[in-house]
Amino acid sequence: MANRISGRADFNIDTAILDEHEYVVDALIDDLGVNCKIVYPAKDSECNNCVFDRDTGRSSGIYKTGGPVPFTNFTTCVVCGGIGKLYQEQTEVIKLRVYWKKGDWIKTDNTFLTSGNYAQIIGYMTNIIKIRRAKELILNSNLENIQEIRCQLVADIQPWGFRHNRYFVGYLKMV
Repeated sequence: MANRISGRADFNIDTAILDEHEYVVDALIDDLGVNCKIVYPAKDSECNNCVFDRDTGRSSGIYKTGGPVPFTNFTTCVVCGGIGKLYQEQTEVIKLRVYWKKGDWIKTDNTFLTSGNYAQIIGYMTNIIKIRRAKELILNSNLENIQEIRCQLVADIQPWGFRHNRYFVGYLKMV
C-alpha cells in the first residue's frame, strides 16, 4: 500500500477482520440466502416403464414390471410414447443470496445490465462450476409451485470478497 495516499503510513489488515467478514457472509448465505435450483441440460435415460429394445433403439412395447404406469403389452408405452428413452433435466439445490434491486447490488464493473429483469447472485466459489454448467437456475425454488423464476447466466462469474477465494458474484436474466 506504499505511496497510495501521500502522508499515510503503510498498514496491514488483521486476518481476524477478514475472518470475521467471512463469518458474516457465510451466515448471510447459509441463514438468509434462498434455495435456488440448478437445472442442468437434459440427459436421456432408458424409460423406467417399458423394456428397451437395444436392436431398434426404441421401446419394445412391453411393460416393465414395477414401472409407474401399467399398459397392455405390444402397445405404446404411456410414459415415453414409444421412444424408449426419457429426457430429464438433472437438478441440484444450493443456497444463494439473490438481489433484484440494482440499488442493493454489490458494485462491479458490469454496468451493461441497464434494463430488463436481472438479478445479482452471491454464493460460494465451490459452486462456480455447477453454475457455469447450468442451463438455467430457478431462483427461490421453495416458491416454484407458486411462481417459477427461471434465469440464465448473462455474464461470467467474478470472484468477490476481500480475499477473492471464497465467494463469487454473478448476474442472471429472467427467461
